[in-house]
Amino acid sequence: MDSTRHGRHPLRGAIYSALAVGLALSLGACGAPVPEPVGNGETEVPEEVTQTETPVDTTETTQTAPSGSQSTLGGGAEGAKQDLDAELMLFARGDVDEIDTPTIDQLDDQDLLTPAVAQAWIDGFSYTLGDATETSSTTATVDVSITCKKIGEAYNQGSLTAGQLAEATMQLKPQTTQVSVEMMLDDDYEWEPTASGLEALNSALVGTLAR
Repeated sequence: MDSTRHGRHPLRGAIYSALAVGLALSLGACGAPVPEPVGNGETEVPEEVTQTETPVDTTETTQTAPSGSQSTLGGGAEGAKQDLDAELMLFARGDVDEIDTPTIDQLDDQDLLTPAVAQAWIDGFSYTLGDATETSSTTATVDVSITCKKIGEAYNQGSLTAGQLAEATMQLKPQTTQVSVEMMLDDDYEWEPTASGLEALNSALVGTLAR
């Protein structure tokens, strides 16, 4: 009886091996992964590999307008003071047509603002900025003391050429004028003189200009 039991074990191993080979052939024909035989004749089932998809972020990015009042975006009253300072600095450098008062525009239209006239005009020019006060969300006033030759006095002497205007302006003495310049905030959040602000600047820079 022991010999019979010992004789059946090799037969059982052979059967298991044949089954494993047949299963491997059939799975290979179907394109499936072939399980590797284990030492005891059993087969190891391969683990199923799954792939996870990375979710796509479909959230839209929206841009919002900057918060705060317009005057805050323009720097408030201090921003108005800085922008007026920039305009007066250009005037001091000889770009006298950068301040667009009606009378300065008139001189420019008559081709009288030559480099010689501008140099005679800014001779002795100086200014001192004072307090800046915000009067609304889009307006502010800036106090300024301006010392300048009032070119209107030279212009009013008669019909002068540009050369004659330069000579007449050289003879003038600088005068000091205290003005309060109203500034307004434009669509680009930059400050510029209002109509009344330009009038105040004109009184300090030009004086009365005969039409």
